Amino acid sequence: AQAYAGELARSSSPRAMAAVRYQVYAGLDVDFETSWQGSLAIMERFAGLPDFAEGIASFTERRDPAFDPLPPGFGASLRDT
Repeated sequence: AQAYAGELARSSSPRAMAAVRYQVYAGLDVDFETSWQGSLAIMERFAGLPDFAEGIASFTERRDPAFDPLPPGFGASLRDT
């Protein structure tokens, strides 16, 4: 489990990990359809961020990704999605 957590930390965008955490907790008190629609909105928003392009580039170039750190207040911005 620790190795998997380390791999996620190394290869995943901090923004994406924050979004996953947000989606898990936001989905606890809503029905599936509401949760699904929220997830789609977040995915659509993330497709336009630099992290998306970096993730694709690092994968195709077979290198470790170089994601920017999570900006302050990012979690609060997810509620606006």
